[in-house]
Amino acid sequence: MIGLRIPRPGDSEEIFKFCMNMNREWNFMLGQIINTAHHLILVDYLKEEYGIESSLHLQLLHRHFCRLAREVEKEKEPLFAKGVIAFEYERLIGNVDKIMIAFSQTDSFWKAYHSAQRHFGRYGFRSIPTSSSYQETVLSFLEALGYQKEDFIFFP
Repeated sequence: MIGLRIPRPGDSEEIFKFCMNMNREWNFMLGQIINTAHHLILVDYLKEEYGIESSLHLQLLHRHFCRLAREVEKEKEPLFAKGVIAFEYERLIGNVDKIMIAFSQTDSFWKAYHSAQRHFGRYGFRSIPTSSSYQETVLSFLEALGYQKEDFIFFP
């Protein structure tokens, strides 16, 4: 799990920044990053090791993304999450263009989508990252979206 780092007591500037960010949809975005990274490995594992397609996961992903594709978001974090979900959809199901109108997506959506391709595009059963490599990839992804790496912490 990953979350926002709680600032140290006494650092009023950091505490103010933290409080101003509390109303954002951090859980949705951060949770989606972690889910996507794990899904890429799990779905690949089930397919390669057992010859099973994760049809339930793919159906749920399809339904979720169909709903999200119609939603209009204005905040960055949900748009970033939507871009990550679009990347996962494209990678696991393909043809994301059939579900959404690509030209109507925002810069934040595309920034997350392309960054997810760069950071998580090689994730799969044969390329499971180490814990430290995984954390660094997630933090680099967040940094590519414009966040400070130091603002986040991983929980065991």
